[in-house]
This record gives sequence, C-alpha cells and structure tokens, in this order.
Amino acid sequence: MTDIACKYNHLLDMKEKKANVVEASCARISSNMATRQGYAMMTFTIVTVLFVCYSYIVLYITVTKNFLVAPLVLHVPIWHECTRLDRRSG
Repeated sequence: MTDIACKYNHLLDMKEKKANVVEASCARISSNMATRQGYAMMTFTIVTVLFVCYSYIVLYITVTKNFLVAPLVLHVPIWHECTRLDRRSG
C-alpha cells in the first residue's frame, strides 16, 4: 500500500471514530430526554389518580350529606322558594 492510501485509510478510520462518538453522545442526550418525559408522564398519572380518588371521596361525602339533610329540607315547597327569589330580583 502506498503512503497516500495508508493516510487515507487512517483519515477514514478517524472520521468513523468521530462519527461513533457523536452518535453515542446524541443517543445519550436522547435517552436523558426520554427519561425526563417518562418522569413527567409518571407524575401526571399519579396526580390524575389522586384527583380522581379525591373527587370520588368528595362526591360520596356530598351525596351522603345531601341524603342526611334532604328530609329536613323537604317540608319547604319548591314553588315557595321560587316566589321568594322572584320577589328579591324584581
């Protein structure tokens, strides 16, 4: 092999090594971004589950409270409340 061919092979080898280093660096950055996105999705999922549980608990307490309070309120006719509101707004 001539001296020029040897230098050309060496140059190609160095460029290939540089491309491998750049590719590994990009893969590392991409992996870090995917990990951050995974943590964000996990956090969003946990918060969503907690709020869904919280809404069901509040719904249960509200319905239970309304069933307990409803017999006390049922003696007032609905039309009486409506006429009272009409008098206030007029």
